[in-house]
Amino acid sequence: MIHIFLDSNVLFQDYFFEKPNNKRLLDYCRKGSVNIYMSDIVRLELRKQFMDEIEEHNRFLKKAIKDAKRLKIDILPNEINIEEHLEKFDNCYKALFSVENFKLLPIKNEFLPDLVDRAIYRKKPFTNEKMEVKDTIIWSTYSKYVESMSLDTFILLTANHSDFCDKKDHSKIHPELLKDTARLKVVKGSYEFTKEYAAVLDSPEHRLQVFLQNTQIDLNYVNDLVHEHFDDLLTQQIREKARALSPSDIMDDEFWYDGYVSEGEIELLQCEKFESEKLTETVLIAGTISALCDVEIFEYNAGRDHGEEQYNSISEKTITFEIHFTFNLSPEEVPSDFECLSVSVVDTN
Repeated sequence: MIHIFLDSNVLFQDYFFEKPNNKRLLDYCRKGSVNIYMSDIVRLELRKQFMDEIEEHNRFLKKAIKDAKRLKIDILPNEINIEEHLEKFDNCYKALFSVENFKLLPIKNEFLPDLVDRAIYRKKPFTNEKMEVKDTIIWSTYSKYVESMSLDTFILLTANHSDFCDKKDHSKIHPELLKDTARLKVVKGSYEFTKEYAAVLDSPEHRLQVFLQNTQIDLNYVNDLVHEHFDDLLTQQIREKARALSPSDIMDDEFWYDGYVSEGEIELLQCEKFESEKLTETVLIAGTISALCDVEIFEYNAGRDHGEEQYNSISEKTITFEIHFTFNLSPEEVPSDFECLSVSVVDTN
């Protein structure tokens, strides 16, 4: 799994993940291909800049309104409602944090001693020329979180090379910061991330792997898929099998003459067992399901009088069928290529 830790500058021009590469990043997250993490101070900084931008636009609008009134222009622009748009911002990020693989990391009080120590001794990301509390909190949040996790791929998505990166190689963390963690790789932005990782993340094999990691394929899951997608096919298979039966298949020694079987109501039961096999791009599911089918048995009326029915109904039964089936399941949870391997009668009582 790839874990991506966001710096504020990645979203300064795209607060709502609408540009193609940021949107792609969010799509990967929604599909479970990556985990995205955002420190709460990143969210707060984005919100503050978003508000500052609106206020800046309002200053231009106020001047435009003033000039329009002086020029006796009837149609005047309206100022932007800041509170309304901040609510839009908050709702957007609330929705993002409800996505299973998009996580908000809180600012913890335990960061304060380290923050003070770095400020006094000008340790990175502090420098002699710069006192950047925000960057230090971001680094503390992410580095400690990374160190608490098991081995995996960790990426800091940031354009802030001066504070976080090695001077000669911007893909590497600054040597001073390596004391905190050596497990974060730096990538400049979502475009650079796409160039480096899209081929892997978009491959059928990877999508299948992510699907299997995030999906519990059990009997209930398979049963729901079968009933949602294949009930009509199963019912048709049972009807065809029932019509192909002869009365002697059901009546044993009680039946002696020619006749036929007529099917009625069919009730599909729950899947009883299944097995799965991982293929290259899909999962092959094989399983068993039972069904109840009401039938009526007709016997040839050899001694009928003129005008009487050619066949007489002699019995009604409920037959239990057992169906063995297979189908393919894609990472999009779309089942296809359904096949009934066999349909057999297991009970005629």
